[in-house]
Amino acid sequence: MNNVKKKTKIFGIICFILYISLLIYLVFFAESFGRTDISGERRYNLELFKEIRRFYVYRNTLGIYAFLLNVVGNVLIFIPFGFILPIIGKKKANIFKTLLITVVFVFVIECVQFALNVGSFDVDDILLNSIGSLIGHIIFLVFRKRMSDA
Repeated sequence: MNNVKKKTKIFGIICFILYISLLIYLVFFAESFGRTDISGERRYNLELFKEIRRFYVYRNTLGIYAFLLNVVGNVLIFIPFGFILPIIGKKKANIFKTLLITVVFVFVIECVQFALNVGSFDVDDILLNSIGSLIGHIIFLVFRKRMSDA
């Protein structure tokens, strides 16, 4: 591995650790997202598009902030995951591998949220987070292509 690739990988690992730390905080501990209120019953959604539809239909009642946070935010928060993962990976960047790792990772997060009763298990989150990761991976591929053309 040449020196530039090694430095890039080390930088990617550091960024990934910082990103995962922020993600863990937001998903499990952020008071602004109601993560510390564990008094209610466990919640889950196993119907695809149910919560996305609810946030869209009731966006005027719930507020545009709630819609953006829950729908757009779930996409945006995983763009770095899809961008950094191929940087730190051992083999050539593969969009399908990134998607598989993302789905498994988010599924585990959703299960832990359900088990700890912080947040809820939501298949819509798995979908939206996966879309964000795919966008991040595509940005990585474009960035890598531009760098190789330069």
